[in-house]
Amino acid sequence: MLKRALLAICAIGFSLPAGSRTAAATDEPGTEAVFGVGWTADSLANLEVGRFRGRTVSYRFRANHSGTVSAVRVYFIFRKLCPGCYANGDGGSVTLQIAADDGTPNHFPSRTVLASVLIADPMTQWNREVRFPQQPSFEAGKFYHIVFSNPTPDPVQNYVSVDDLYASAANDIQPSAAASALAVLLKPDGASPWQLKPQHVPVFSIQYSDGFAQGQGYIDIKSNGLTVNDGDSVREVFTVKDADHKVSTLAVRIQPQGTHGSLKLVLEDDAHKALQTTSLSLARDPQAYVWKTYSFQAPLTLSKGSGYAVVLAAENGASFRISPLQKGTQYGFAAETVFSNGHCETKTGPLWTGCLARSDLDIPFYFQ
Repeated sequence: MLKRALLAICAIGFSLPAGSRTAAATDEPGTEAVFGVGWTADSLANLEVGRFRGRTVSYRFRANHSGTVSAVRVYFIFRKLCPGCYANGDGGSVTLQIAADDGTPNHFPSRTVLASVLIADPMTQWNREVRFPQQPSFEAGKFYHIVFSNPTPDPVQNYVSVDDLYASAANDIQPSAAASALAVLLKPDGASPWQLKPQHVPVFSIQYSDGFAQGQGYIDIKSNGLTVNDGDSVREVFTVKDADHKVSTLAVRIQPQGTHGSLKLVLEDDAHKALQTTSLSLARDPQAYVWKTYSFQAPLTLSKGSGYAVVLAAENGASFRISPLQKGTQYGFAAETVFSNGHCETKTGPLWTGCLARSDLDIPFYFQ
């Protein structure tokens, strides 16, 4: 009963104090609270708001807080790198609505509109903050939708897109959110029904009037950004900011480069003392990204205020890739919507430096 109550508080929005990452709807089997970066992607992918008459996109989410909402931030893409693939013409206009859920098992948007804003110039800014003159109210635990449509007279020739994280696999790869609690839906045209886009993960943050925030604020994936060869290491360093976390498993996502060797996985404290160490064989892994999971012999506690590192090393001839995720906080996405506790580092000689010479990247990893 206590576990269920805690999970109800720690729903998909990850809106606990900065750095907390939790998951999951309590009505889906197999979901557990997680701490870390339980997101992953293989690329970005867009969905046009327009291009086909009546085409509409919805970001479905479960509210993690009760209160009024002052603003949402979303990711428009309007580059014209290829004819018509992201945007066209003058971009048209976008109506952004907050809609209630229809209450069916499909959880599609209903016709009940709680707030609506017309964005007449969607090509002006990609990381767009949208404020509501009449603030909608959310009730924690209920489903809502951010709905994008294009009311311009010629949406076929004038449109922009919303940009999402994209994963080539659709099942069981996003530990930080139950599938029902966070999703992208598409109505391809005015004559088509809503359909689920299971390989898409929305990029957005919601700001409540009392300062609370929720959403998914990773805005990019550095696909195959790091190759870790035999003898090399990469790590995520972090400080626990919100509360103690009692954990019993650790998972990391890698792409093996071959079918031999092993991944050495170490959890260290800030004095570089190894708290957990294991060696995971890569011999039978497919040549694709996989979550590698290690279960501890006994649970341990990550203590509030303490620093730690998750170290990944290639051993015995192994080689693997990691695709770090980029936080969107410098572009206005709320800190509560990413793992703000730490960052990714690589080792060059005796020194650790930011992955890809950056400080805004995280390794896909999580504790459970």
